[in-house]
Amino acid sequence: CLCYAAKPQIPLAEIFRVLRPDGQLIIFDGFLNTKLEQYPKSLQIATKYTETSMAVQNGFGEIHDWTSSAESIGFHVQSLENISFAVQPNLARLQKLSLRLFQMSWRAKLLIYLFPKYLTINAIAGLLMPFTFNPESGSLGYYKLILKRPKIT
Repeated sequence: CLCYAAKPQIPLAEIFRVLRPDGQLIIFDGFLNTKLEQYPKSLQIATKYTETSMAVQNGFGEIHDWTSSAESIGFHVQSLENISFAVQPNLARLQKLSLRLFQMSWRAKLLIYLFPKYLTINAIAGLLMPFTFNPESGSLGYYKLILKRPKIT
């Protein structure tokens, strides 16, 4: 996932370099819809917990910063579509599984002890993602982004 890149310009520049002229890069990934500071404090905290539990160390990048970076490298943005609505059923299922894990009293403690730590931490993201990736009010969006390397003239 490109959302893990601390400096998105580096992988984007390398992809641009190796992509043939007139080639496309299609990205499906999570991004901030806008600056995190513009959201209510509770949503900012939920977003930070989601990022931490998904191991996105530098936080999700803002979608418009990503498209600006891509354009500055030479890509043309062919398409930008927020498809968060399409992942909502999966996020709802993940949330149910996470709730089940945390509601299992002694069994949950045993599972948490036996499972690798990252699975337990990911369960926190499972609880929060239906809120943070909410198409109407969430801070994060799941985007389909199509970038094109122009033809050489």
